[in-house]
Amino acid sequence: MKGEGPQAFEALLVEIRRLTDEIHLLAGAVLNGRQAAEYIGISVRNLHTLVRKGKIKRVALSENRFGFRRAELESYAAKNEKAVTDDTEAVVDRLYAEANGD
Repeated sequence: MKGEGPQAFEALLVEIRRLTDEIHLLAGAVLNGRQAAEYIGISVRNLHTLVRKGKIKRVALSENRFGFRRAELESYAAKNEKAVTDDTEAVVDRLYAEANGD
């Protein structure tokens, strides 16, 4: 690498980043689209919709490959589980009130 200049160094850094991302993917810290959708219990199509809406972030693994961090998916799932639970409790409370004439 000696004498090859900054471009060779930059190319080496890009390759190191790519390999690091690949290691994370293989280690399970980053999932591909199919794995990510399955992990949070939705379709791949819905996953891509959530990405477009900015509700789930993806990470670039290379110029045309993307992955999803497990922590990001867990955060999304936890937020939405709470929203569903809150909505369900509100419906139950309303139905209970209606049934009891409140």
